[in-house]
Amino acid sequence: MTKAKIAGVIFDMDGCLVDTETVYKIAWKQAFEKYAVAISPAVIDSWVGLGWDIIAKEIDQLTQIPQLTQAIRQARELIFFQMMSEGLVKLMPGALDMLEFVTSKQLVVGLASSTFQEKGQRILAHFELTAYFDFIVFGDEVAQRKPEADIYLKAIEKSGVAPEELIVFEDSLTGCEAAKKAELQTIWVPEAMAKISESYPETICQVVPSMAKGQKVLARMLKE
Repeated sequence: MTKAKIAGVIFDMDGCLVDTETVYKIAWKQAFEKYAVAISPAVIDSWVGLGWDIIAKEIDQLTQIPQLTQAIRQARELIFFQMMSEGLVKLMPGALDMLEFVTSKQLVVGLASSTFQEKGQRILAHFELTAYFDFIVFGDEVAQRKPEADIYLKAIEKSGVAPEELIVFEDSLTGCEAAKKAELQTIWVPEAMAKISESYPETICQVVPSMAKGQKVLARMLKE
């Protein structure tokens, strides 16, 4: 059986193309401090790659007051965008080179992010990334966010490319699980290589330490 040639690439945004996760952790910490709600850094770390609906349920268990949960989230958003305006949010190393590379190879290029549309578009516009994508799926376009498959199933539909001809780049295990459920092969660029477990979704075809290394892997796959 002939292996399908890669015709399209789908990227996650937070932590994969844009280093939002580092700033989110700071913003969450400051937001909880503002409202004097105790939370451990480990809990905040566990939210990497998760959609707001899942995170909100966990915060509700802490606050027992949905209005307080929303206030904490709003405070986090204000802190995040203030930090972005100050230039403290950066692109991930190698992200722009990767986008230039996949564009030069005339691949179909997509984005699949749990971030909601209004915020996601604002981040993409800030970094002038929007034009790189042939299609985008945001979290509020689907019923369930990652780790469910909805976002990637929608991405497949929008791409117009057969699933076996697509490759996903993800930074979180949550995102890799979502891609697995959509039966998409994935290159995992984890936040920290040291945190990789011995078992992970079999649809992960490569684990790489950086987007630059991921680009080399993709270049090799395109030649196969």
